[in-house]
Amino acid sequence: MDMSVFNTRKRAEEGVFLPLCHPFTGVAIGEGGKAPGFLIRGTAARSVQSRIGEMQKKAQEAADGDEKAVMEALHESMIDTAMRYIIGAQNIENEGVQVEEPDQIRAVLDMTFPEMEIAKDGQGKTIMITSTGEDGKEVTVPKFEMTNKPFAKQVIDAAEDGARFLGPISAA
Repeated sequence: MDMSVFNTRKRAEEGVFLPLCHPFTGVAIGEGGKAPGFLIRGTAARSVQSRIGEMQKKAQEAADGDEKAVMEALHESMIDTAMRYIIGAQNIENEGVQVEEPDQIRAVLDMTFPEMEIAKDGQGKTIMITSTGEDGKEVTVPKFEMTNKPFAKQVIDAAEDGARFLGPISAA
């Protein structure tokens, strides 16, 4: 058997097409060869290996506790992370202009903002998390979870899905 079908590093570097989905319903936007989306690299790609990781750290550093600032920083960090994986846009127009340049791609990613809500357990009770504040004291706050999938999050999730970068495996 030709084992090259398992070379996820090579396929992750070459990239795969990610069709975009509606951020709230998850339904694909468009069909087939006309679907809007991005050609993305995977996390196993050597070109992105050194650039992974800083999303939440950057959000917290930039925001320093202000809820609006935290959300803006998280959003910007997700876009920055997604931009590391995107090779190019396909079948995407914004206000009648074909999206090609990095600033145009960034504008498309910026269109969908993360929606958050307080996480609940199986009994409907708020899930609380405890951490240590800058002053060394324990702080207990509600846990939040994202309730939609902004375009940037779709890119990040797809880039982190190693199976997406496996080639077809034949029985021959």
